[in-house]
Amino acid sequence: MSIMSMAILAMLTFVSCSKDDDDTANDVDKNIIGDWGINKVSDTDLFLERISLKSNGSFTITDYEATGTNLDSGGSISHMEKAEYSGTYTATNGQLKLSANGQSISYSYSVSGSILTLIGSDGSITYDKIDSNIKAIFDSAEQWYQQHK
Repeated sequence: MSIMSMAILAMLTFVSCSKDDDDTANDVDKNIIGDWGINKVSDTDLFLERISLKSNGSFTITDYEATGTNLDSGGSISHMEKAEYSGTYTATNGQLKLSANGQSISYSYSVSGSILTLIGSDGSITYDKIDSNIKAIFDSAEQWYQQHK
């Protein structure tokens, strides 16, 4: 997500959904269900975001923002922050709506194979379906975060 989208999501105080994961919500496109991730890395900054969209219409977003040196070539992290958000969503007819506490944010979306693209008022962002390689990156960030928080 863009920084603007993250700021909007951060303004919402998210609560988790209590529906059972085994029930598929009526207003959920099955193509969007799953774990999606993005990672952006530069010499000094790292941003990871994971969106988990469950079949029951609940979602969780986990962001990691890190700073360090030579991060794009295997350098070292000096600081990391983590943020988690959760709520409910609907996904039908190419429209994704994330909601919590009576507030929401909407995107147009498309799924093509293992790529999820969200388009909002502040631009578009592309997520990859999380496979074992991407999962390892998120697991490594979580491990570093837990050891240094």
